[in-house]
Amino acid sequence: MKRRIKDLPPHVLLVIPLAGLMALSLLCLGVLGAWFYFGGYLGEPPDTLWKAAELGVLPAVEKLIQEGADVNERVGFSEMTPLMFAARGGHADVVERLIREGADVHATDKYGDRAVHFAAATGSVPVLEILVAHGADCRVAGESGETPPTQGRKPPVG
Repeated sequence: MKRRIKDLPPHVLLVIPLAGLMALSLLCLGVLGAWFYFGGYLGEPPDTLWKAAELGVLPAVEKLIQEGADVNERVGFSEMTPLMFAARGGHADVVERLIREGADVHATDKYGDRAVHFAAATGSVPVLEILVAHGADCRVAGESGETPPTQGRKPPVG
């Protein structure tokens, strides 16, 4: 016996459009959430050096530096520098550019962590190599008491 849509009970018929509506709502929330997370970056270049560094948008980093942005500016509650944001994001090209412009590889955030700690925590070997080549010390412990080599041995969180 073949079942037709008109033979289904009314409560089942309500589920189909509601499921579609829910999927559409989740899609919209995802796009809106990404827009807020990236500070409105949906094709428009970031307007702060730390945000450009965090997102790895090298042309925006270069433009903001030309306009006089401070490569050692401390941002937010944890007082991170653009170099720390770029290191955390694994953006080797941005890290290299910031260092060339005078970013301090020894700068610490409010908790005593340096760019090498952020690069090690995310497992970014290319960034670590650049930082060490420019004098960053991998033997210095951050707030957690760990050095970058021991941070890199942790299993990923999440």
